Amino acid sequence: MPIRYVKVSITFVLALLLSTQLNNLPMTVTADPGTTVQLAPSASTVDIGTTFVINLTITSVTNLAVWEFRLFWNAILNCASAAEGPFLEKDGSSAFFTFATYNTYNSTHGCLLLGASLMGPVPGVDGSGTLATITFKAIRGGDTQIHFDSDPTWSFLKDSTPPPRNPIPYTTVDGTVHVAGLGPDIAITGISVAKNIVCQGFSVNISVTSFNEGGSAETFNITVYADADIIATRAITLNIGSTEITTILWSTASFPMGSHVIWAYAQPIAGETQVADNNFTDGSVAVTMIGDIAPNGRVDIVDVVTVALCFGASIGDAVWNANADINNDGIINIIDIVVVALHFGETSLNPLFLLFHALDLNPFGF
Repeated sequence: MPIRYVKVSITFVLALLLSTQLNNLPMTVTADPGTTVQLAPSASTVDIGTTFVINLTITSVTNLAVWEFRLFWNAILNCASAAEGPFLEKDGSSAFFTFATYNTYNSTHGCLLLGASLMGPVPGVDGSGTLATITFKAIRGGDTQIHFDSDPTWSFLKDSTPPPRNPIPYTTVDGTVHVAGLGPDIAITGISVAKNIVCQGFSVNISVTSFNEGGSAETFNITVYADADIIATRAITLNIGSTEITTILWSTASFPMGSHVIWAYAQPIAGETQVADNNFTDGSVAVTMIGDIAPNGRVDIVDVVTVALCFGASIGDAVWNANADINNDGIINIIDIVVVALHFGETSLNPLFLLFHALDLNPFGF
């Protein structure tokens, strides 16, 4: 064989091998500026509670037979439905369309997966048009992108060649939605304790005021604390712009004597960003030994006089003193005086005091 033919044969074999290796490499899809997938309108402004439609459109495509896209948005929207657009069937062929909506894809975002395919070995379609129509509902105020997932596992265009089909390069343009109105925002606007001195083992009312500053009705939890210890948690529902006062009865039986800081906290809701006003501190409440309502560590004549001076008073009277209403029944009467009298002379370190409570020697149940 002449040398020149050997050289040509070797060159051909090397080219063939190189071609084979290149065909086995993963294909990188380079975006073709001629084919664009986008949302129309590209920017929308709607009010809270509004249902609105966005079209998934394509421009300048050739031989399209199969498409699929995954879209993401934040939790101010819910996807209500999706329907096939006319583009894939515009030449008379039938197509299969499907979608799956995940409005709670995670704690912050919703997701829509949708796609369509021509049925059977038919030619692909060319041109521009609407692939799908998507219906959303605005549930909270704020702004969001509707973002195309770039992962080719979930988003792609393919032509009509036999499976696995050839990908069609394309570019995407995300859409934006502005929902007019306030985003989710709750607040604790006040907390008050009915008295600032409470005898250990007795109860006191704590009132917490909550306000819905946001753009939709919300259900959330409020928790009241004494220092770092939970007193109680309540679930409440507030309409837009509404206020509610929640009253919690705090039993001090399991709390040590001393000063306790009383505060309330509203658990943030999904999408809430303004959380600085989700807690509110009232101040300090002293839990004292029983009968020591003028707290000095002992039950003495000062405590007796404190109760006597407002004997017979009820809430709202000029001489009302909440601290003297030891049993928290809204009136200062003989029961409160008896509580002080039964413990008269005791101190927080008096062995008689410790024995009295260890044996529960109290005929009146105080």
